[in-house]
Amino acid sequence: MSAEIEIIGQAGTREFLLAETNQRYVISVFAARLVEGEPQAGPEASKIAWFDVAEIAALDTTEKLADYAALAQRLFLAAKA
Repeated sequence: MSAEIEIIGQAGTREFLLAETNQRYVISVFAARLVEGEPQAGPEASKIAWFDVAEIAALDTTEKLADYAALAQRLFLAAKA
């Protein structure tokens, strides 16, 4: 079963070029609420996991992802208020 989500707002977009392969990527970060189901890894990911926003800064991720995650958390909390 796939997951159904409700998007609350966009927290950021980052575009970058992977020099080794000359491939361009766009990463968009959204604040969302899980409505039902469970997220599952798709063809572009081997696995998925839940992380606290504070944990993201310690991960090897793309630049600014921790900032976008913090903004997404603020958007989520504001929508709940």
